[in-house]
Amino acid sequence: MIKIFKSATPSALIVLLFYLILVNLNLFLATPEVIWEASAPLSNWLLQLLALIHAQMPILVTVLFVALVLIQAVALNYIIELHKLFPSLHSLVALSLVFLIALFNQSLYLAPPFWANFLLLFALHKILSSYNDDSIGKIFDAGFAIGIASLFYMPAIIMTFFFLISLTITRIFNWREWVIAIASVFIPYFLLGTWFFWNDGLLQFLQEHFLNWTIGVSTFKPSLLEIITKGILLLVIIMAGLSLFQKNFLKIIVRVRKYTTIFVYMLSVSFLSLVFVYELILAPIGIMLMPIAFWLAYTFYEIDRDLVNEGIHLTMLLVLFYFQYAGILI
Repeated sequence: MIKIFKSATPSALIVLLFYLILVNLNLFLATPEVIWEASAPLSNWLLQLLALIHAQMPILVTVLFVALVLIQAVALNYIIELHKLFPSLHSLVALSLVFLIALFNQSLYLAPPFWANFLLLFALHKILSSYNDDSIGKIFDAGFAIGIASLFYMPAIIMTFFFLISLTITRIFNWREWVIAIASVFIPYFLLGTWFFWNDGLLQFLQEHFLNWTIGVSTFKPSLLEIITKGILLLVIIMAGLSLFQKNFLKIIVRVRKYTTIFVYMLSVSFLSLVFVYELILAPIGIMLMPIAFWLAYTFYEIDRDLVNEGIHLTMLLVLFYFQYAGILI
């Protein structure tokens, strides 16, 4: 199957669609129960809308979530291909993100980190596009997107550090650009805070958003075995990708080397978001999945032996299906 995704053909997209349904079938068989409210205002408003849809047709919300997973995966694949991080076109990044979200789909179901990822995708695109670009528009757009992402999921504000580090990689240091970058992150707060102030809700917004933030809305609670097993799997994926990158470092052209380094920092900074975790759930892993998907795709791309790739993929699927269906079947 991995060989199919080493190309960017319409057939690969069709297979990806069937793969998406297969690895998320558990959501249709046993849809996670959801608390239809969140501390972050944008997630809360979105959940209220989805609650109305759920009241009329519950299956539609699940279909929407799975469809959004596909959109997110294809968008990340498109961004990476647009900026030519790999020598040839392929669909491995989309496959990797679909798998990783499915691995945690019971925890990520309608979770704030999942919504925040759409804005972080946009920010990533703008950051990569700012390479050797003198305009400040892309810098402002990236910072503004990160600010909005944190209004869906407060810990996403930590990605501001990733944003600033990336600027040192893609551009020559300019303190004026850094001022604009930092200001652009907080402009969404100023605008939304003004709205809450005029509606006498500013204090409540500040307390709920910064003191009692919601990590996930699914009531699903993973076992300690599941957390450890999936944590080890992610660690192996990361180490494999980074090892291959280090091996190929001097062979890669400077532009691609810098772009790939950005994903190293994206992973490192997103990992710091775990300091905001106050309960044993897997939803916070959501904003780490995009850089991990890149490294998983990098591993599949660099390994030439199809048998090895298929063995890795099959092992990951076994882990995924075991934890998806063990609770249902046992």
